Amino acid sequence: MEFITDLINLFFDFVLYKFIIPIINIIDTFMKFIFSPFIHAGDMIFLLTVSFVCALVSTCLSFYFKEKKTKEYDKELKEKISSLKYLDDIEEKKLKQSLKRGINDSADKAYENMLIEKFFNTGITYFFPMFFFLIWIDYSVFGETLKKIGFFHYKIPVSVMFIILFNLILILIFFIKKYFLSKLLLNSELNHK
Repeated sequence: MEFITDLINLFFDFVLYKFIIPIINIIDTFMKFIFSPFIHAGDMIFLLTVSFVCALVSTCLSFYFKEKKTKEYDKELKEKISSLKYLDDIEEKKLKQSLKRGINDSADKAYENMLIEKFFNTGITYFFPMFFFLIWIDYSVFGETLKKIGFFHYKIPVSVMFIILFNLILILIFFIKKYFLSKLLLNSELNHK
């Protein structure tokens, strides 16, 4: 049994040291190359730049993973719920109950699928970029020490400051996007009149 365990450990060590770590080092080198002009500009400017790029990546991913399926599930859910009103025409009680149970079960399934899709979209578009950049900042750029940045008279850990800046920039991008979309809609309505 110990032989099998050693063999499995040897396999995973090979995969880790020959594939995963070199890929991570390549990504790290690429990221340091991209952000090299900002690394020596000061910690706050560097964090602001990385937070901005991370927020842009998150926004681009949200455009790519548009909630198309969620809209389909929402439409399906509304159809299921609206079909319940037709059950009032059925007079047989057992048939009515079994149809109602079947419609409710299928509506529940559509709702669960919609929630899973939203959870997946949130994880891919928001959490993945945030944690990717956060891990890169914490372990590659600033090392494994818990570095703190002076912000007015307070010392805030780098990871906390990154998350704060990332979320503020995402909120700013959201409002800018809403502003320009409302302008586009207003212009298109004026052009159609």
